[in-house]
Amino acid sequence: MYTQGSDRSRAFAGSPLFYMAQAHPAQPSRRPSACRRGTGVGLWAACLAWLALATGNASAQATIAALGTAPSGLRGLIHTGLPVSPREVNLSLAAGYGVTEAFDPVPGAHHRAQGSIGAAITPLAWLNLALRLDGRLEAHPDDFDGAHSAGFGDPRVFARAGKQLNPKLALGFELGLWFPGNRAPSLVLSATSVDARGLVAFTPENSPWVLLGALGFRLDNSAEAAPDLNRLRLGDRISLGLSSYNALPLALGLARRLDSAELFGELSADFLVGSHAPALSKSPLRAALGARYFLKPSWQIELTASTSLSARPEVSASDPLVPIEPRFSMLFAVRYGIALDPPPPLEAAPRRAATQPSVPQPTAANVSGVLLDDKGEPLPEATVKLQSASGEVQESITDARGQYTFAKVAVGPASLEASAQGCETQSWQIDVQPKLAALPARTLASQVGHGLLRGLTRSFHSEPLQAQISVRDRRGRVVANRTSGTDGAFEIELQPGQYRVTISAPGYVPHSRSVQIAGNAVSILNVDMHEQP
Repeated sequence: MYTQGSDRSRAFAGSPLFYMAQAHPAQPSRRPSACRRGTGVGLWAACLAWLALATGNASAQATIAALGTAPSGLRGLIHTGLPVSPREVNLSLAAGYGVTEAFDPVPGAHHRAQGSIGAAITPLAWLNLALRLDGRLEAHPDDFDGAHSAGFGDPRVFARAGKQLNPKLALGFELGLWFPGNRAPSLVLSATSVDARGLVAFTPENSPWVLLGALGFRLDNSAEAAPDLNRLRLGDRISLGLSSYNALPLALGLARRLDSAELFGELSADFLVGSHAPALSKSPLRAALGARYFLKPSWQIELTASTSLSARPEVSASDPLVPIEPRFSMLFAVRYGIALDPPPPLEAAPRRAATQPSVPQPTAANVSGVLLDDKGEPLPEATVKLQSASGEVQESITDARGQYTFAKVAVGPASLEASAQGCETQSWQIDVQPKLAALPARTLASQVGHGLLRGLTRSFHSEPLQAQISVRDRRGRVVANRTSGTDGAFEIELQPGQYRVTISAPGYVPHSRSVQIAGNAVSILNVDMHEQP
């Protein structure tokens, strides 16, 4: 990495990949002693080892939500993650742009081109390991000594362990290490920073939503890698990304899966703590919205927009280091995943003649199948329960393809029961064999007994209004279109379930509302519509 500009700006560059500086002594350290840092790292490592031992004997279960992968390759959003994942290998490649507003006394915005490469492996359902390399190129305005640019790079490693407590709730722990340096490709070991946080993921029963949370502590020693701040130009001072304070990371995310797409939002903060720490409003505060599209089970693309909510700290050479993030940024990513536990084949391989009858046969097998609705389409978010010959009961939620899977089911007779909203519950018996092929597809019939949606459409002055009524199911499919009569009345027969009703009429503001339809019952929806301004 290099920094273009005057002689005093060339004194600084990036981290082990791009982060270089001239041989100027760093500012006096404000960090804890090496003994205290070693104690902190040992404590977090002990926590991770304890959780690994606590979960090592637990049977691996499916994750509570099929979320996509983050820039590190681990499953989750940006600063939140899934504690438990399928056994897999994930690769991530991301690139984006960010802009930071002008800082007095220099006019003009600061621009950032950023990118990252991530690789993660999940050798066990409860254990995740990842490496992420972040790089960025900063372009700064003319500070009366000419425009200039600088490049930075940050390597980070992550270890995550978790446990599925039940089909709705999973808890975990993540340990991250950041290795800033001051002369590529060397490391400043005293600047190694430790990030430890707890993870939680919750999914309501039969719901496409998943709620993620993270809370932890960052032992931030990155200021040990800082160059002589008196030799830096204003733009370089803003883009350092180092900190003189420890931090309390906090994040809350919400995601929703829509067949082959995923929408999410996240709020996150790194609250700076310590002696003379700045106000919380000047700590890194962020809000992000993103969307992922799954081209195939192995490929996904993502577009994320983020904004910084922080007030800006002072940036003179005498002020402590505080991370300053772009006011607005966009990131585009491409990810690829390789499953380490491929699904069972559609047809069982031909049996080979037994040459050694004395060899013990397997006592467990995987069981999988597909559920369809009465229209022949995959039925996602259905609940399937399996009781094996040993009496053990397992539960699985079908994915977007209507597929369910159970691992390590005892060989012998077993019973299955499938249920879904708006469908009749169905039960059947199977015989689990050591090399059981995928079960034939099962169709769940719609529940007998429709419901009625009745209502009136009127203007805000209570005059009958002829309007168009459109009804969509939970997957966004249009299931009914009606036009109310001249008296504003309408009646629609629907299967039991939850729907989204949209009412529109020329010259009036459209109205949209969720309704719940019960079998053999009438739901009333009366709407007074406002005229368009």
